[in-house]
Amino acid sequence: MDALDLAQGTAYTYVNRLVDAGIIQATTDEQPRTYVAWEIDLTVTAGNDAHEYTITPALIDAVGRRTTDEDISVH
Repeated sequence: MDALDLAQGTAYTYVNRLVDAGIIQATTDEQPRTYVAWEIDLTVTAGNDAHEYTITPALIDAVGRRTTDEDISVH
């Protein structure tokens, strides 16, 4: 939370969304919980010429750290 400058409630909301999406899973029931992340393998086909783009964790991180993009707005 400190490294990302997030409030505790916000951090829990984000973690719960990742759990609900099946991206991470709790490995313990005790508090504080420990989580394991599953690898994400995502390819997007876009445009009329069907270009394929592989979405990597590094790309997700980079986009998530930007505040704005021509096509993406992070709130």
